[in-house]
Amino acid sequence: MITDDALVPEVAPADMLAEVPEDGHAAPKSYRWMPERSPTGPLSIVVSGRDRRLVVLRNGVEIGSATIQLDAPVSRTEAFTLRSVDQAGPHWLRLPLPGQALGEAGELTDSERSRGHLPDAFRIKLEGIVQPGATLLVTRESLASSGTGTRLSVLIAEP
Repeated sequence: MITDDALVPEVAPADMLAEVPEDGHAAPKSYRWMPERSPTGPLSIVVSGRDRRLVVLRNGVEIGSATIQLDAPVSRTEAFTLRSVDQAGPHWLRLPLPGQALGEAGELTDSERSRGHLPDAFRIKLEGIVQPGATLLVTRESLASSGTGTRLSVLIAEP
């Protein structure tokens, strides 16, 4: 039997977790921030429920990562795009993924947004660069690579 979540692909690899302190919230220094690695381009944020890790990519290059404390387990993969930011805060629009019902589209609620806790310094830096058009992928899968699989020749040319 194929479930809706079986149709959603896994995500790219990232570094493993930093340690989380006894209070369960990310330690103030448990993050990396290197925006100079890719100063411009589209921004993507990936959250792994299994790793409790958030990774920030700009133009496909990792520019930051942090531990994230989640108040509830991630039950499936979901995607969002930042529609706008106003006095009420950011408005993340839920995007249905392949295998998910179209009726599940809508906005990320304040209560859903408040389930994740990041180191304050990291959160402030991230909020400073997130603009409408940014994407957010939340997955229950690990970001750690288990390998690239078997080599495959796509094109062979005779000399």
